[in-house]
Amino acid sequence: MCQYLHLFSSRTESLLKDDTLKALSITHTDLDGVASSAAFLRSRNIVEYEVVFTEPDSLHSTLNKLSKEMEKYELISITDLGPNPGSIEVSLEALSIAERKGKQVIWIDHHIWDKSWIEEATSVGIELEVDTSTCATGIASRYSQGDSFLEGLSRAVCSADEWRFDDENAPWLVRFVGFTRDIDWLRRAHKVFMDVGSMKELLEKARPRTIEVHDIELRYSSEFLKEVIIESRRGIKVAFGIKREPEVSASLLAQLMLARFDADIAAILNEKGKLEFRSNKCNVREIAFQLGGGGHPKASGAPVPVGIKTILPILPHNLRTILIARPILKAAERVGCIPV
Repeated sequence: MCQYLHLFSSRTESLLKDDTLKALSITHTDLDGVASSAAFLRSRNIVEYEVVFTEPDSLHSTLNKLSKEMEKYELISITDLGPNPGSIEVSLEALSIAERKGKQVIWIDHHIWDKSWIEEATSVGIELEVDTSTCATGIASRYSQGDSFLEGLSRAVCSADEWRFDDENAPWLVRFVGFTRDIDWLRRAHKVFMDVGSMKELLEKARPRTIEVHDIELRYSSEFLKEVIIESRRGIKVAFGIKREPEVSASLLAQLMLARFDADIAAILNEKGKLEFRSNKCNVREIAFQLGGGGHPKASGAPVPVGIKTILPILPHNLRTILIARPILKAAERVGCIPV
């Protein structure tokens, strides 16, 4: 089921035609986050801006930290950051304060929103555009005036973010933006998306980084697969692994896990202590939701349960994997395999 909302007021439509405004862009740390922020700013010819990168489960704390910073801007945009059940109220409170001070807040997202979240967001004056049929870059690119680069960029980014990989440029861009979540690098990548004139130019700039990351993938993947463990619940076969190489895509490793072990779901603990889920068969968003996370039917994520997170660092690698598997298997038992 697709969800589509376009809840922009006439005030917002008028404001978005003003290319002299100052904007604060708050976005996700992955490819779609970097690209959707750039697409929104670029399509509106906004040249005075600051970009802040964060994770969905850290959005509320990021907004609280930025409360004074927001006063410098007329427009605050949030892209590719879906609400989390445990923090949505805190996020909306921070944004409502900005609204009361005359700031315009626009939230562009492609994750599923609960009806109550939509009602709460619009009640405090936030302008929403939510469309689950595409990626955040696809939504942000709709504001462009015939920018062929943004059309090509959104095709490639959506192909990767929705885990379809049916665009030849998608693997290049995934590797270019990377997975280290290094803020300096994300800013550099963002600037490239803002400055280039064509997909050809973007791919040329991405080439050295892409080749470097691909070489790391080849060296690391066989080592990673040796340590994967397999468990089954209710007929659902789950492959578990711990990713320690920040440059390698969890999506790539998950695809290898699904194929090598004929698994229904791949679950990965990444180097930042977050859980990532991938599947071609089961709706992993529902599993992530059980653990306080969210995402998409084929690709989702969640925080590690607090009680487990505190003891993970002192455990040997094999015990870490087994311990992480327990809450995931319980969530899979409760939800079952909802077909995607």
